[in-house]
Amino acid sequence: MQAIPGHTETSEAIAEFFEKAEMVPSLKLWRALWPSDPRLSGHAEPGKVFSATFAFWETHELQKLLRQIENILGQGTENEEDEIRIKLLAYCQIMECDLPLALVWNVLRVIGDEEPRWIFRENGQDCIYSSQKLKAITLRADSLQLHIGHVLSSIWDLEIRNAFAHGHYILGHGYVLLSKLLSPISSGGKRRSSRRAENPSYQEVRDRYEAAKDFLVTLSDAHSNFYQKMRVKHQHFIANAEPS
Repeated sequence: MQAIPGHTETSEAIAEFFEKAEMVPSLKLWRALWPSDPRLSGHAEPGKVFSATFAFWETHELQKLLRQIENILGQGTENEEDEIRIKLLAYCQIMECDLPLALVWNVLRVIGDEEPRWIFRENGQDCIYSSQKLKAITLRADSLQLHIGHVLSSIWDLEIRNAFAHGHYILGHGYVLLSKLLSPISSGGKRRSSRRAENPSYQEVRDRYEAAKDFLVTLSDAHSNFYQKMRVKHQHFIANAEPS
């Protein structure tokens, strides 16, 4: 198992990522971070585009969800299992969200001197699942000598995600028992081996939740700061009012 990144490693990787992004021509970077809305382009004045605001509102909703989860956890849970269920839910929600991964991938594209693209596709194949997206991000980031791909891949654990999403787990004695290989329903009657050497502990779940939350909050803050700096520079280009 790869070491789960802490706050410092995540913050440094995201800072490095955006420092590299600042070297991209600003208008191209704007298009990578905030897509224009082609459905409204016909209503814009010549030389202007409507910039889609979904990225802001989706990010706000994610942050509100995290605050609500933190409030629930702050009120205390009856036992460890209740805490772990909530953190499993939040961890999977964060890591399955399309927007943060699409933003990272798209900015990596323009850092690599490619055009921004809002359809997540590598080598002619649509990347639908988080594992596919993270693999594509890691390959691009590594080729650019950026650490953000390693950080994301170290936070991600496919077996924990699949176990929670499909209900193939049992909590007890400080561990998340990944039960898919034990059940005749989910194993298909075949003997298969797990990618993991051992079942995840409650502490691992806590660490992965904190790392995923840290990544999302840090990325969202950096994205928002970039917006504040760039919207003034590109006021002449944007037809619609943007959230502040």
